Formats: sequence, C-alpha cells, structure tokens
Amino acid sequence: MVIDKTGRSLMRSGFGVMHATNRFRLLAIVSVVVAGCSSSKSPPPVERDACLAAGPAKSVDYDNCVANRERKSRAALEALLDDKFV
Repeated sequence: MVIDKTGRSLMRSGFGVMHATNRFRLLAIVSVVVAGCSSSKSPPPVERDACLAAGPAKSVDYDNCVANRERKSRAALEALLDDKFV
C-alpha cells in the first residue's frame, strides 16, 4: 500500500480508481485500433496475361494470341446478344 506525506492511503484518495479508469480507456482505444487494422483486405492478386505464354509482348505469336482472344470475346458477345435462341 502506498501512503502519501499526510499519512493517507493513495488508494483511498481516488488515485487507484483514476489509474484503473485510464487503463480501461487505453485498453478500449488499443482494442478499437487493432480491430480496425486487422479487418483490412489485401488487394486481389495480379493476373498474368495468358498470351505471354505464347511469346513475349509485341511478337507475332503474342499478337496472334491477342487477336484470337478478341475474336472469341466478340463471338461470345454476339452469342449473348443474338435473338435467334430466345
């Protein structure tokens, strides 16, 4: 037990309650910060261009792959927008 110069206990004079209140406030602030920082989401991974497997960028094989991909996506879009099958 800690006693001040007048002989009174510091616990009875209110310092213990203030210390506990300050600890509680600090714990609450730290909890909020930790909870806020731990819920962040990592960015999605960067996908590698599939046409790079055909060859380096600006090569003939790469350009052919890109052209085929664009042709397939146009055909898929036309199939979706086509009214023949409705």
